[in-house]
Amino acid sequence: MARKNVSIGHDVIISWGVFISDSDWHEISWDQHTKPIDIGDRVWISHDVSVLKGTTIGNGCVVGAKSLLSNSMYPDNSLIAGTPAKIVRKDVFWSR
Repeated sequence: MARKNVSIGHDVIISWGVFISDSDWHEISWDQHTKPIDIGDRVWISHDVSVLKGTTIGNGCVVGAKSLLSNSMYPDNSLIAGTPAKIVRKDVFWSR
């Protein structure tokens, strides 16, 4: 769901049940309700992941099942998992 800006790179795998949204879809006076999402190239997003506003996923990342990514920046080639998501391992390389 994109209100303003969701960018998805090349050769990205997005599994079933993934929710991606750059907006809260409501306004709260003290918070910005829309922030861009940027998903890099060669990213693998496993099932039932939520990618919320303000998230940047670097190139070559793998996102574990049922993770919640919110308003964070994840560097290239990271294994990302959890609720809330955190970097589990760096320098991860995968191929099809």
